Amino acid sequence: MSRRGAIDRDPKVRALAAAMGIERSRQLLTEIPKRACERVGKWIATCGIEPASIDELHRLVLNQTRLRIERIETDLDLERITNAYEPEQPAIGTQLELEFEQGTTEALVLQRSPKDHQYLAIVDARGDRRHRAWFSGWHEPSHLVVPDPEARLLFRRTQVHRPEPLEQVIDAVASSIGFWEPIIRPALVRALGSHETVLDAFDAVREACVPEASRESTYRALAAMVDFPLVVLRAGYGGRRGDVTAKDRLQSYALRAKTVIRNRLAEGQKLVVWPNFRIPRHSAIVAAFDQPPVRPLVQHDRLENWTDSKGSRLGPCAVRVTAHGTWSVLEAAS
Repeated sequence: MSRRGAIDRDPKVRALAAAMGIERSRQLLTEIPKRACERVGKWIATCGIEPASIDELHRLVLNQTRLRIERIETDLDLERITNAYEPEQPAIGTQLELEFEQGTTEALVLQRSPKDHQYLAIVDARGDRRHRAWFSGWHEPSHLVVPDPEARLLFRRTQVHRPEPLEQVIDAVASSIGFWEPIIRPALVRALGSHETVLDAFDAVREACVPEASRESTYRALAAMVDFPLVVLRAGYGGRRGDVTAKDRLQSYALRAKTVIRNRLAEGQKLVVWPNFRIPRHSAIVAAFDQPPVRPLVQHDRLENWTDSKGSRLGPCAVRVTAHGTWSVLEAAS
C-alpha cells in the first residue's frame, strides 16, 4: 500500500477529515492541509493585516490557537521553565527530564488552567535538535488549527520519528502553513530569476524567509512550488538495504540517494530516483560530496546511465545535475 493510500484509509485521519467537512476520502494528505490553510487565511482576513514575514504569520497563528511555545536551548532554560510553570503543572520538571532524556520526544503540549483553556508547548532545541525546533514550532499549533475529534490535546507528546498517518498529516499542515505560499512563492520566483542554480535560489529563500528551518524541510516545501520537474537528493555513503553479512555491506558500499524529494511534475517526465539508489562514480554528485566545491557543480547526464549493483537501470531521462556538498538537484533537460 502506498503512503497516501495508508493515510487515506487511517480511521483517525478520516475522522479528522470528517470533522473538517471533507466528504471525499482520497488525497487527504493534500485536502486536509488545504482546508487548514483556508482557515488561516480567514484569520488573516479577520485581522485585516497581511503578514509580511513568516515570523509575523507565526505570531498570528499562535495568538489564534492560544498556544505559547517555550524552547529549551540550554539546561538553564529547563530550570527556568520548571520554575515558571510548576505552580500550575506540578512535577513538570521531572516530567520534562523523563520525556526528553530518552531522545525520542522533541516536544510536549500541555493544557494550562481550565479557566483560560490555553496551551503550552515545550520544545527541546538542545544540541542536534536545534535544526528541528523551528518545524516543531509549527507542528504543535497545527494540531490546534485543525479539529481535535479525540480530544487528545489535554496532553500530547511529539516523537522525533512520526510514522503514524495522523502525525504525517499534521506535518503536512505544518509545512503548508510554515512555508506560507503567499510569502514564500514570490521570494522563490525572485530567487530563481536572480541565481544561476536552483540550489542557490533555494538557499537564498531559506536565508531570507525561514533561516531557522532545516535545509531538508525547506527544500521539500520549495520543490513542491516550482513549476518544472525536479528531484532533490541528499547523498550519503552506505550499503544496499537488506545486506546481512559484513562482506555484502562492504561490496555494496557506495554513495547513495539517502533522501529523495520529488515534485509531482517529475513523475510525468520519468525523472525518478529511488531512495538508496547507488549514485554512479561519473556523477558530479560524487565529486561534490567527496570534495565540496566553493560553487555548485553542474553536469548534464542521463538517468538510464545510472545502474544498481544488480544491473537495473533508471528510466530514460536527460537531466541537468547541480551538486553542492551533500545536496543535489536534478532537473529534466531537453
